[in-house]
Amino acid sequence: KIQYRVLPAEQPQFPDRYFDLICVAQALHWFDIPAFFREARRVLRPGGILAVFGYGFFRINAEIDALLADALHRKLSPFWSARNQLVISGYSGVDFPFDPVPCPDFAITAEWMPEDLINYISTWSAVKRYNQQASIPVEESLRRILSPVWPEPLTVYMDIYKFIRRK
Repeated sequence: KIQYRVLPAEQPQFPDRYFDLICVAQALHWFDIPAFFREARRVLRPGGILAVFGYGFFRINAEIDALLADALHRKLSPFWSARNQLVISGYSGVDFPFDPVPCPDFAITAEWMPEDLINYISTWSAVKRYNQQASIPVEESLRRILSPVWPEPLTVYMDIYKFIRRK
């Protein structure tokens, strides 16, 4: 009894009080948030759940995090869009509707080598914008500085922030 549809989040074309759950994972920052929340109020049943999840930057260990603060985060800072800044901030300032529901903390963890991290960050829009104007792509700079200090797989952590609300 599952139906798949591709629709704008702000115009879901479903009847009133249709859903028990609306889940948004790492995407709210791309929505017209006030319009989406209006539709969420309309299409959620009483007692329904709005679950919004996201993650910001990763952390590895003090030494590598310090290297990345300069070689990656400071370089890319001017290249993030305002929408990206919203997710990076953990959706701070977003006025979520409905009543909060307690939920345990959780995180993403993975065992990575430097090339895994580089492959991940190469998908970022800020990296693409930075590389268009840089003489050396950020990925190349990272390879140079990370290889000597990251010779074996290390655990990468990404905290998940979540906003679970009941209508």
